[in-house]
Amino acid sequence: MEHGLLQLLADFHSGKLQAFGGNMTFEKMDQIREQQEHLAKLHFEMDMQQDMQR
Repeated sequence: MEHGLLQLLADFHSGKLQAFGGNMTFEKMDQIREQQEHLAKLHFEMDMQQDMQR
């Protein structure tokens, strides 16, 4: 099992495997992170509004 994991790691580092696909750029990842942060903020705001109504 250890050999298999080491081979998988070697394949990843050599470029045979990619975690996010070839066209995923850091700019796209930043945009996704910003959208997730905005969504989390909206969830917190909704939660606060619901707490005020109780």
